[in-house]
Amino acid sequence: MTENSGAGAGARGRRRVVVVVVGVVVVGLVVAGTAFVALSGGALFGGGAVASSPSASASPEAPEPSPTPSVTETPAPDAPVSRVPASCDELLPQARAEALAGAALPAQPLRQTASPVFYTDLRIGMLECAWADSEQPGDAVAAAQATLQILPGITAEGFEQEAQREGVYIATPEPSIGDDVYSACAETGTQPAHCGYIALVGGYAVSLIAVGPQLDRDAVREQFITVRDAAAGFGEPAPLWQPAEGVLAGATSCDTLIDPATLAVALGVEGVRPFRSDEGEYASSRFGSRAQVNSYYCSWSPDPPSIDGTDVTASVAVLPGGAGYFEGWADVAEQVYEPAPDYPGEAYLAATETPGITELVVLIDGAWVRVVAPDAALLPIVEPVLANIGAG
Repeated sequence: MTENSGAGAGARGRRRVVVVVVGVVVVGLVVAGTAFVALSGGALFGGGAVASSPSASASPEAPEPSPTPSVTETPAPDAPVSRVPASCDELLPQARAEALAGAALPAQPLRQTASPVFYTDLRIGMLECAWADSEQPGDAVAAAQATLQILPGITAEGFEQEAQREGVYIATPEPSIGDDVYSACAETGTQPAHCGYIALVGGYAVSLIAVGPQLDRDAVREQFITVRDAAAGFGEPAPLWQPAEGVLAGATSCDTLIDPATLAVALGVEGVRPFRSDEGEYASSRFGSRAQVNSYYCSWSPDPPSIDGTDVTASVAVLPGGAGYFEGWADVAEQVYEPAPDYPGEAYLAATETPGITELVVLIDGAWVRVVAPDAALLPIVEPVLANIGAG
């Protein structure tokens, strides 16, 4: 069984010849089950042996000093780690996932993607247990799937945003299960096509979604309650992992990525306006998790738009502490990432399907920064972006 935890790629391993790569529910279903060590303490029972008293003429010997126990420090991890103190084997094993969906479900590997912000949930230490009959556990093509996600460090505000997230689902309160619990189940004929539950408990957001031709809605509900109750006993989430390079400011809006006037000059247009950003139905992460690391993306178009409709667009995405995820994407990407020594940090360039538009990836201070823009605008865009997020 494999599971996706917060662990990112450590040292960069193999890369495609000539090029190494750089560039975001669902990590990659990386670990084949978390190993647990059971610690048991001993106890002394019964009376102790009776010692003979020393003679009057004998001097009692001084007791031997107890040896000082050695302390072994656990080395700090060099990549994000799961902050959920449980495993998929405990919370949603394969047999149970298949019983919920009513179908055979193989384990799913981490879904790799070109945009760093889609790794945000993993970056903050999410545990994901993904089983599906297609390569993409969240893909509409999957006829059957069961996915459990537990995200640490979630606030009430972030949870409520997810519950009311436009364009994703309309959540129904479930007071019979508990406070801060919602469901979203759809029916096809007499059988539910899919059913999901979310809850907030003790700083953890818990999400269970199942889809299948023989979906057992009652079983999904019971499994969710079991996992929610387990999460209630997790205790406070562990501290968020941070790279050795330090904590970057990141970004919280389009304007904190780059000033609109600066971007307009770089693109050679009168003005710009965001047409898509990391908010609402277009949010790249769940339950407001991006607030923990200030990851963000934004895409802009000219304002006013061009008369002939040939608008030049640009997009920027940043994931502080997410540089390690790039290698996984580069290993499977169709495009080739060429080293770009003329740019800051460890940089790579890759062609896009649009002539004259290039993708720039910069790995710097533990962050993954991605810019897609006209060739001549890449450097004038990435330099202020790096300054704004505190990198370099």
